[in-house]
Amino acid sequence: MSKDMLGPIHRLLRKLPRKYLGLVLDIVRKLGGDDGDAVHESLAATLREKAAPVVKDPTLTLVRSVQLAATQAENTTECLVGDMYGYRDPNINSWLRKQQLARKAGKVSVYGFAEDMTFATMARAVVRVGENVSLERVGKLLKKRKHTVTLPQLDILVAKQEKFFQKQEGGEDVGLRTDGWGNFVFVENEDGSVSVVNARRRGGRWRRHVNSLGRDDVWLRGNRLVVGNSVASNL
Repeated sequence: MSKDMLGPIHRLLRKLPRKYLGLVLDIVRKLGGDDGDAVHESLAATLREKAAPVVKDPTLTLVRSVQLAATQAENTTECLVGDMYGYRDPNINSWLRKQQLARKAGKVSVYGFAEDMTFATMARAVVRVGENVSLERVGKLLKKRKHTVTLPQLDILVAKQEKFFQKQEGGEDVGLRTDGWGNFVFVENEDGSVSVVNARRRGGRWRRHVNSLGRDDVWLRGNRLVVGNSVASNL
């Protein structure tokens, strides 16, 4: 069997259902004549290459996981307020749920970026879907799997990080940036969609902004992403 014929056969085998591969290899060996064994080995190597898993570099890498106590339902207007806070985006009150949901005790994980990315890229990495999945579907998956974070939970995280920064009792390094970089969290909107709150410490105060999940700005890798109910070391 000539080498020119092997190219099309290699391409065919990559598309063939695995249940037929053994039969096809036996037929090829018999048709190959004196070169049958060599041809068989070449094609078998192709199949081993096909079967090898494709390892994708992580988009998000775990910085720290924190166990949070249960939180009660709370009015959105009463969240992310106090002396340690600075500017508060008014859209937080108008976009987000009027009342933040109660949450059971659970783990919240903080991830660093392995690359610059959009909110859509972050969200799809968290729910492990491809670019062909709509953002509407991605938002529903974030909520269903409780990867969103409530504002009372974010309040706790910011307070712990601030006290750690100030070297005060009760402080804990929960993985948030305190040097001007952003800390993003997926939050639930009143209309059922998902948006992204950015809490960043700048000028000695924590500023809070909210952006739509579909905003197409590319955020630099110095930022962090906070994800509820995630146990993955990398995403």
